[in-house]
Amino acid sequence: MNAFSDPSRTRQRHLWLLLAITLLAAVVRLYHLDAQPLWIDEDASFEGAQAFARNGFAGLTSDQIAPLHTLLLWAFARVGGASEWMLRLPSVIAGVSCVPVTYALVRRLLGDTRVALLSAALSAVSPFAVWYAQEARMYALLMLFALLHVLLSWPAVQRGLRAGELGALALVTTLGLYTHHYMLLLSTTFGLFLLLTATVERGVPGMIDTLSSRRFWSWCATQIVALLLFSVWLWVTADKLGNDAGFAKPAAILWAPYALFSFVTGPTFGPSTAELRSDVVAALRAQAGPIAVTAIAAAILSLAALRSALRRDRRIAGAWLLVWLFVPIALAILATVLTRIQFNVRYVIISFPALMILFALALTDAIARPRRHWIVLVAGAVLLGVMAVSLQHWFNGTRYAKEDLRRAAAIMRPMQRGALIVADNQRAIPILNYYAMRLPTDTLAVDNIASGRTPAIVVATLARMVEHQPVSRLWFVSYRTWEADPEHRVRRWLDTHCRITRNVALSGALVRGYTACMPRSGDTNVTPPPPTVSGR
Repeated sequence: MNAFSDPSRTRQRHLWLLLAITLLAAVVRLYHLDAQPLWIDEDASFEGAQAFARNGFAGLTSDQIAPLHTLLLWAFARVGGASEWMLRLPSVIAGVSCVPVTYALVRRLLGDTRVALLSAALSAVSPFAVWYAQEARMYALLMLFALLHVLLSWPAVQRGLRAGELGALALVTTLGLYTHHYMLLLSTTFGLFLLLTATVERGVPGMIDTLSSRRFWSWCATQIVALLLFSVWLWVTADKLGNDAGFAKPAAILWAPYALFSFVTGPTFGPSTAELRSDVVAALRAQAGPIAVTAIAAAILSLAALRSALRRDRRIAGAWLLVWLFVPIALAILATVLTRIQFNVRYVIISFPALMILFALALTDAIARPRRHWIVLVAGAVLLGVMAVSLQHWFNGTRYAKEDLRRAAAIMRPMQRGALIVADNQRAIPILNYYAMRLPTDTLAVDNIASGRTPAIVVATLARMVEHQPVSRLWFVSYRTWEADPEHRVRRWLDTHCRITRNVALSGALVRGYTACMPRSGDTNVTPPPPTVSGR
């Protein structure tokens, strides 16, 4: 028998290929894992883990964020320390695990090993997936549970789930919800798909049959059980559910296209987040060429994917991939309109695997007939090139780097003793403390949430301090100024009343040293509340 026609040999070869792809995913995600400094959201996760270590469950419920990832950070930090590398390791493990799960899911959806391998390979090297697998946040874990949810739910399209499958699905959905509230978007999307598939095929009778079927309601029961289990967390954090999440973003009409663009390129291609926040139109105009080339290639591949997905022999699975890609994004945008949760691409990471599978589907069909579909192969090559450039930017560039308070702490720490520390955003304080600054209690910082820590109050506090005793040495940290002091009131006061001795511009931050801070005529004499350092 020909070795290449032996099913066992072929299966073994495919498994070796999957192992190689998974190892590649691990290498890419472990490479330069601690090269980037901890940024504000990662520090928030670490603060949650610290709060749990100090106060147990009470510390865990100090925020409405679903707690599973926080508990993982606490466990990993307890075992291996709180280094950036260790704090990001849970995300690495989740991100690498997504690769073989993607393979298994595509095998179940489409029964095509070639598409499954290519889907796994695209996920392994995707800049979007790599970014969140190297971040000490919950999003890589959320994507893993999303993949497992679809893997376990898919048999319900054709048959009733077995007892073990029902239990596993209820568990995965519960864990997904305890990772991020937006797991609910995927659950809702799959439930709608189950209901509408029969309706599209057979009209109203099909919908009635589905609504009366044990298959449908057994699947729904797993989701209800998961939601009931998650309601415990919703109940204990009910007073925080109305809190703001994220910051408003301009150009709402571009949110969905931007999400799809980010799925392809990751956050490290085209305009950076800072450039978009500064001026959307100018940022898009400056990068019009790369954006256009990427968009054209993605459009060609997407049209080919649409044709491949809706082929007669895979129409149901293909329809699900399209629903999986677009409906959670639409629901997230709707949630932004109805709640105080701002839209963010990372919230819809649950939709990302669908796009990679669709692209793999189009490329596999094109490889089978290269002469007929050469333009699809060219588009695929262009997008792979874009991914490679994006990864290069992430690993070796500075334009898309995270906000660097690690270097800020290194600059100030040797000359910290006896100096007053001032920040135009309170959220810099816990990150500086993470990098061993041990800031004194008289540190001044603007807080965009606390009414008693406005820029005006901080300026008044500075004026009052120098009025009683000139400040000989002062360090100022500017961090995400647009968030707390967009008019630069604190910096302008310091520039006016102090002499600049050092100025270091960092990625997303500024460190400025001052000396000889003296009062000037016309200073505002406002009695502020006592300055405090918050660890929020």
